[in-house]
Amino acid sequence: LFGINACDQPPVGYGAQEPAEGRHDGTIAPTAILAATAFVPAASEKALKTLEGYKDRAWGRYGFSNAINPSKGWYDRDTLGIDLGMALLLLENKRSGLIWKLLESHPALKRGRSRAGL
Repeated sequence: LFGINACDQPPVGYGAQEPAEGRHDGTIAPTAILAATAFVPAASEKALKTLEGYKDRAWGRYGFSNAINPSKGWYDRDTLGIDLGMALLLLENKRSGLIWKLLESHPALKRGRSRAGL
């Protein structure tokens, strides 16, 4: 499993961890796995299949819980809409490319790319 994102952390509350060996306590944000499908689809699919083993604890009334830490036996009961929104945007981008198309059509981005020689 992978999925580092700002999320609830046991026992300290909301925060973020470093994505470096030895600097992470094993807390996983399921929505980060979903969002990563735009960048690492094969790894995301594999992680989502692994996450199915925790479905009864990582899935609630409104979707994925905000975070889990199987190594500590900790499963968050909260679902945060802002994290689900990030995942939905990137899933739509994977499906249709719409988000990148919208970004690339923005005048400020076009100017910046032109100035950078891209």
